[in-house]
Amino acid sequence: MNHVAATPMTVGRNGWPLWPGLLAAGAAGWLGACALVWSRGHAGLGTDSYGATWGITVVNILHLIGISHVGIAISASVRVLGLGAYKSVARLAELVTVVALVTAVLEIMVDVGRPDRFLLTTALRGRWQAPMVWSMTVITAYLLTSAVYLYLSLRRDFSVLASMDLGRRGPYRALALGYEESPANSRRHERTLYWLAVLLVPVMVAVHSVYGLFFGLLRARPGWFNPLQGPFFVLGAVVSGFSAVLVLAALLRRAYRWRLVLEDRMFKVFAALLAFVVFLYLYFILSEHLTAQYAGPAAERAVSTAMLVGPHAWTFWVTVGGGLLAPFLVLFAQATRPAVSVPTVAVAALAVNLAMWSKRYLLLIPTQLLSALPPPRAQVGYGPTALELWVTFGSYAFAALLLLLLLRWVPLVELAEATPAHRGRLDQPGRRSATAPGQNRRLTVVLGLVLVGSFLIAWGLVVRELDGAPVRWLAGIAVLAAIPLAICLIPDVPVARDLTKGVEASP
Repeated sequence: MNHVAATPMTVGRNGWPLWPGLLAAGAAGWLGACALVWSRGHAGLGTDSYGATWGITVVNILHLIGISHVGIAISASVRVLGLGAYKSVARLAELVTVVALVTAVLEIMVDVGRPDRFLLTTALRGRWQAPMVWSMTVITAYLLTSAVYLYLSLRRDFSVLASMDLGRRGPYRALALGYEESPANSRRHERTLYWLAVLLVPVMVAVHSVYGLFFGLLRARPGWFNPLQGPFFVLGAVVSGFSAVLVLAALLRRAYRWRLVLEDRMFKVFAALLAFVVFLYLYFILSEHLTAQYAGPAAERAVSTAMLVGPHAWTFWVTVGGGLLAPFLVLFAQATRPAVSVPTVAVAALAVNLAMWSKRYLLLIPTQLLSALPPPRAQVGYGPTALELWVTFGSYAFAALLLLLLLRWVPLVELAEATPAHRGRLDQPGRRSATAPGQNRRLTVVLGLVLVGSFLIAWGLVVRELDGAPVRWLAGIAVLAAIPLAICLIPDVPVARDLTKGVEASP
C-alpha cells in the first residue's frame, strides 16, 4: 500500500472544495462571536445570573475535552500493545486530541468573558484549593505533552516528506529539525514515544477526573454532589472520543477513498469497543437514577424526576433511547456480523456523539434550575441565546477546519519506508555512529530539565498560598514536558568509522 497517497496533500486534487470553505466561514464567524463576548464581558452571552449561569458554552467545553480523551487512549494502546494494524486510526486520534484541546481552551476563554482577567486571576492569583486552578494545571500538562507526543511521532515523516517532490521541501525540512534516519534515532524515538504514551494515560484520566470533581464537590447542587462523578466523566469521555473518531474516519474514508488505509476490520473492532463502553455508560445512568428515586434526598429526587417525567423528560428519553440504547444495539449487531457496514457504524457513532452532548446539557441545566439553595429571585427557564448558538456552531467549524488543515500537511499513517534518496543516506561508507559523548550530553540536559522542572513545581507548592504560585508550577510542567524533545532532538556526537581498518577515529 502506498502510505504517502493516504494524505490529502499528495492526492493531487485541484481547487479548494466547497465544504472547507464553509467551515472557514463558520470559523471566521466564531472568531467574530468571540470578539463580541470579549468586548462585552460575561454578560455578552446573555445567561441569567440566577438561573443557568453555565449554558451550552460550558457543554461544549466538556464535550470537546471528552473528545480529546480518545487520542491518547487509542494511540497508547496501539503503541504499548503493538497493534500495528491500527496505526492509521491512532494518528487520526492524536490529531483529534490536539485539535479538541486547543478548541476547548479557546472555548473556556470565551465562556469567562474576559480572558485577560481569567489569566490574571487564575494563573497569578489562583489558590491551590480552587478547582479552576486544578483544571488549568491538568489541561496545561495534557496539552503540552500531547503536542510533544504528536510532534515526535511526526518528525521522521517530516524528514521523509522533505526528500520527496511535493513542493514543500523547505517547510518539511524545518519541521524535521535535522532528523537523520538511523537505527539509533529510530530506536530512541520509539522508546521515548512508548514511555510518553504510558505517562499520558494517567494525565488523561486526571483531566477528566478533575472535571468530574468540578461538579462532584459542589454539595449545594443536587445531581452533582456525587463521588462517582470522576469515573462517570472518564467513561463519558471514552464514549465521546471513540464515537467522534469513528465518524471522522468514515468521513475521511469516503471523501478521499481511503478504503485500504481505513479498513473494514478497523470499523468492526471499534464498533465493538464503542458498543461496550456505551453499555457501561447506560449502566451508570440507570444506577444514578435508581439511587436518586429509591433513597435519594428530596433535592436529588427532584432533579431526577425533572429528567424522567418532568420538563426535561423528552430530552432525557431521546438521549437515552435514541442516542445511546438504539445505537448500542446497532453497533453490537455490526460487531457480530461477518461483514460490517461502515455507513451504518458511522451513523450510529454520530448518534452516540450527539447524545453525549445532550447528556452533558442534562447534567448542567436541570441542576442549576433546581438548586438546593433558595435563589435571590424567581427562577426563570434557560434558553440558549443567539450568541451562544453562534459560538457553539462556530467552535465546531473551527475545530473541523483546523483538522483539515493539519491533514493537508500530515500523513494519516506513519510512512513505512523512506524514499530511495532518503534510504541512500543510511548505509553510506564511513557512516558516522553515536558515541558515549553524545549520550552523556543528552543525559546532562535531561537531568538539568528534571531538576529545574521539579524545583519550579516544588517552589509553587511551597508558596501555594501566595500570588503567582500557579505560574511557578505551570512553568515547571512546561520544563518537564520538554524532556522528550531533548532526548530526541539533541544529536549524537559522531565519530568517523574507518571501514578499511575496522577502527574508529575522531573526525
